[in-house]
Order: sequence, then C-alpha cells, then structure tokens
Amino acid sequence: MQQKWVELFEKVIGRKPTPAEFMAGKECGFDLKQIQSIAGKDLEATQVFSSQEVAEPVVEEETIDPLLAARQAWLEHFEETYGRKPSPDEFAAAKSQNFEYVTAPATEQEMYPIDYPQETQEYTTPQPTPSFITAESAPVSPKKQKAPKTKSGKKLSKKKIWIISVVSVLVIALVAAFMYFRSTTSVEVTADKFIKAVDTKDYREAAELLSTGSDKWTKDEAESFITSMADQGIDIGNELNKIIDDGGVGVYKDKSNNKIFGLEKAGKKFGIFQEYRVASYPIQFKVKTNLDQAKLKVGSKTISLKKEGVTDIGSLHYSKTDMEVTAKTEVGNVSTKIHFDPKKATKNEIELLMNSEKRNFEIEFPDEVENPTDVKVIVNGKEVGTSTTFEVDCIPYQEIEVHAVFNMNGETYSTEESKVTVEEDENDPIELKLSKDTAKRVKSAQDAKKAKDAKEEQNRTLAEEFLKEYRDAVFSSVSNRNNTYSKYYDTQSKAYKEMVEFTTGDGVRKAKIDYYTPGALDIQSVTEENGVVTIKTYEDFTVHYTDNHPDSQNRRYKTYTLKKVGASYVITDIVVTKES
Repeated sequence: MQQKWVELFEKVIGRKPTPAEFMAGKECGFDLKQIQSIAGKDLEATQVFSSQEVAEPVVEEETIDPLLAARQAWLEHFEETYGRKPSPDEFAAAKSQNFEYVTAPATEQEMYPIDYPQETQEYTTPQPTPSFITAESAPVSPKKQKAPKTKSGKKLSKKKIWIISVVSVLVIALVAAFMYFRSTTSVEVTADKFIKAVDTKDYREAAELLSTGSDKWTKDEAESFITSMADQGIDIGNELNKIIDDGGVGVYKDKSNNKIFGLEKAGKKFGIFQEYRVASYPIQFKVKTNLDQAKLKVGSKTISLKKEGVTDIGSLHYSKTDMEVTAKTEVGNVSTKIHFDPKKATKNEIELLMNSEKRNFEIEFPDEVENPTDVKVIVNGKEVGTSTTFEVDCIPYQEIEVHAVFNMNGETYSTEESKVTVEEDENDPIELKLSKDTAKRVKSAQDAKKAKDAKEEQNRTLAEEFLKEYRDAVFSSVSNRNNTYSKYYDTQSKAYKEMVEFTTGDGVRKAKIDYYTPGALDIQSVTEENGVVTIKTYEDFTVHYTDNHPDSQNRRYKTYTLKKVGASYVITDIVVTKES
C-alpha cells in the first residue's frame, strides 16, 4: 500500500514525498485521500481519486481474472466520468474492445487505476505494485488490462453541442425573421410610409402606395389628391392615426359622406404575416346633357353622351381630372374642356349637368385700372360685351377664356386671358389681371398724367391770378381812358394794339361806355404745350353807359393764348365768343 501511496503522491504532487510527508502518510495508514492535505496543494489529480479508495492488494491463493478486472475498472471509470451507468449498447461496445480505454491528450490527461493480477505477498519494502498509468504509458501485454476509452464519449458530447448550436442559431434566425416581417408588415409601418410621402411631397411614392395590381395611380393624380385634402383642411396623417387607434382598419369619410381613404387588410406574407395597404375609394361619375352629338373624352377613352339622358362614365380617382367635350349647339359646334372636381360628389357619386344655356357674367378690373373707357369683353376669341357685365351661351363645367380691351388716359390696353370654369350656379365675378409689361405701361401713363395734372393745377392757379389782375387793369383803363395793362401783353401782338385803340382811342368814347363792373371769372381749362399756355374761360361783366342807355349784362367765352415770361405770362392773342 505504501508503494502505491508513494507513486500516487509523485504523480499528483509532481515530486517524491519528503521524509516528514512519508511519515505523515504512514500515520494515516497511507490514506490516499490525505495526500492533498499532507502536501498542502489542491490539484486536479486528487479529485480523480478522491471519490474512491484504492484497496491494498488482497493476498489470495488464486490469481484474478484480467478481463473481469478490466470490466470492473471500466464500469467504475464510466460512472465517475458520466455520473450514470452505461447503456446496454455502450457496455456491448466496450466489451467488444476488451474494456480498453484511453485518456485525453497529455495536456488534459486523467489517470485511472489498473490492477494487475499478482500473487499474494508481504510488502516490507517498496516494490512494484499495481500502478496508475495513462493509456499512452500503459505496458503492452497480450493480457494487459485496458482502461475504458473516453474518445467515443467525447465525440458524442461534441455532436450534441453541435446539434444544440445549430438548433439555437435556427431558433434565433427564425425569431429574428419573425420579428422583422411582423415589423415591416404592420399597419403602423404602412401608414407611416404614406404619411412620410405626404409630408415630403413625394407624390411618386404616394402613387405607388395607393396603386393596386388592377388600379394604378399616376404621380399627378396623387399630387391632386393630397393637395385637395390639404385645401379642405383634412390632415391625412392625423386621420390615419385615428384609424389605427380604432383598430387598424377603417375608412375616413368627409362631410358629404364620401369614402375617401382608409386602411385595409391586404394579403399575408408567407401565409403568416398580415399585410396592409392605404386604400382609396373612387367616385362614380355620370353625365346628363341636352347637347346634340356630344362626346366626352376622358384620358384615351372617348364616350358618346346620351341626349336628354344620363351616361355612366365609370369610376374615377379622387383627383381633379381634365376632360374634353365636343357637341353641337344652336350657335355652332362646341369643343371645350371641362373639369371633374371630386369635391362635388356625395356618397362617392357625382352627376354633372351639361346643358347649354345663356349665362350672365361680370368682370373686375385690377386696381391699377382707373375709370376705363371703350371697354370690350372677349370670350374664347369672340367679342361678347362692351361693359363689365356680359352674357355667354355655354354649358356648366365648360372652360372659357376671358379678357378685356379698354382705354385709359388716351391709351389702349388689354388684360391677360383668365381661364374660368363655368359653375352649375352663378359664377363669382371674374378677376382680370394685367401682364407685367402692361402694368408697367399703365403705371407710367398714370405717373405722367399725375405730373400733367399737377402742372395744370399749378398753371391754373397762376392763370387765375394773372387773369384777375389783368381784368382789373383793363376795367380801370376803361374808366380812366388810359393804359395800365401793357405789362400783361406781348406789346407786339395784334391783341395788344386792339386793346389800346379801344381804351385810349375812340372805342370807349364812341360806345358811350362809362365803366365796367366785373362779374364771374370761370376758368374752364388750362393746358400747356411746348411752352404755350391756353386758357379757356367763361366771364361775366356789366357795362355802364354815359347816357341814359340802361346797363347791360354781358357773358363771353374767351380763349387766351399766353406765353411764359419768367414766373408769369404775357397775352399773345384773345378770341372772344358771345354766349349763344
């Protein structure tokens, strides 16, 4: 026993025991469990043997069967290694290998006891005893006792680990795929995509989201749809979120009970994940007309309309659509555009009435146009009126082009053409606009007129003061038979010479005029051109005579021609016209 204890001590501790350690081992009866405490170390080898006692060889008369010993050793090792008894298959496999077993590579070796059969003898001194060996160091003998192999057990363990790892990866992948597809097919994701397209004005993306396999939206239709919602104060994002809060599937309806958009279930991806789509709801479009040979062109499709009947055009997207109408009326053939406006629908249906009838319209000039004259209103190239109100034979939803020609401040102008859609009821006044160039011309003419008016006002004031002073001087000269008015005349003019002859010559004397009493002086106009000022007046004055002739009231229209001299004028001519 002591030999076995020494050999195990050397294998476990890595050295031979000291004399003191040998004596300590002897005192405990060479108990193999005490090697660790005696050497003061916690090593792996100790654990291998700590669960069992190595019995001292029993001295018997008969030798031990080697195969029986190998089987017993293999069974003990199997239970220690795997914590259970071997299965019948495992036992049969070991038996087929004579219960031989090996250890792991040297870096991870475990040591197993092998008892070789030997005769019973007394041990007085250390000598060879059943030893603890590895598979690599075991002696080769035809009848050697082989340790159970752990190799097959380790292969089974690695296989199990590999299977568990693969299953774990597959489970993780499946869970990740499930979460991914569930997140990408949820109703929230569908709604968010459309809301983002609306907010960023990505009308192409919006059209794709609204389209289905059998119903395709165009980018322009999507833009018209989204713009129409905004114009009506409908917040698409807010309404879609309300539908989600109410269960994820539903429809938004407007005040006219039109179903406009909503969220609907689509197919299922892989038959598992429920998909959703943003749904739109078409408007059923019908037309009623009294026109002869009327045809309506919608896109690439042309439809003949029933006279005095209703024609079903079909369903159209909730977007403004331009159409062309051709027909025959009392005033000739009509070829015009009409506009389909889905806002006029009720319960997703709209019926347009396209009857020809006379309608009254009114135009409004822009603010720049003040007191226009000679107004002419032109509709679709034809003059239809000479004032701001006019009458046109047309049909509802017909598009007409209106502009006006007018005169202002002696200049002729034209407004831009305004496209107007004839409503079913009365139309609002048609607001006309000026082009930039025309507006510039109008402003320039107005500025010139204002400058001219200011100049005329200034000249009027000066003329009025001038003529008052002039008349006072003439009336004084008539009374006194002298000349006090020369400074008001061009003294070389014919008018001056005639006035001198009348006041200081025989004119006043022969006419027996005593004096004049001045009356009203009404300046009717003052104009200036090339430095020549023309003043037109209406004047009153009373003539008093030197004899018994009664006083006479005189009224004259006079036209004065003046030229500027410094800050004043001089008269070059006077034309007098008696009141008729």
